Amino acid sequence: MSLKVLAEYFILLDGTERPIPRSVDYERQRFYYSGKKGEHTVKNNLIINKEKKVLFLSSTVEGSMHDKALADEMELLFPPEGVLMQDLGFLGYSPDKVKVVMPEKKPKNQELCDEDKAFNQLVSSMRVTVEHAISGIKRLRTVQEKIRLRIEEIHDKVMLIACGLHNLRIEYRNLS
Repeated sequence: MSLKVLAEYFILLDGTERPIPRSVDYERQRFYYSGKKGEHTVKNNLIINKEKKVLFLSSTVEGSMHDKALADEMELLFPPEGVLMQDLGFLGYSPDKVKVVMPEKKPKNQELCDEDKAFNQLVSSMRVTVEHAISGIKRLRTVQEKIRLRIEEIHDKVMLIACGLHNLRIEYRNLS
């Protein structure tokens, strides 16, 4: 079965980081510091379908946690005929009974062959859907910028509301 035929049943998995204010407590600072972004962040993993609708939002965790480690913690079940598209941040994550599609990794000190480059281009053209969905969620600026509220679990609630508003926008866009 070709990748284009499988694209009918694909779901996308990706992670997103959001900045938070730096805590005055040294241990909390170290806990939430993301070396990748160079600031203090929280992270969520999202599962999105081809219509850019959010199907699943993980709980909010510290920004230093790796995407694959968070995916392993979630213990998700996928439909057996589905295709899970993910980026190289999930290298090694392969749930049961689902076809996993990832871009080819460039070998050390070598270049990718033309066939692998074409495959990566095809995969990235389908994976751009998840990036557009994340940007649609972050259209709610409260998610994109630092939330200075000191309320417990506020980051979870704001992200959940942003995902709900994004899904509502997608649903009404498809009606017209």
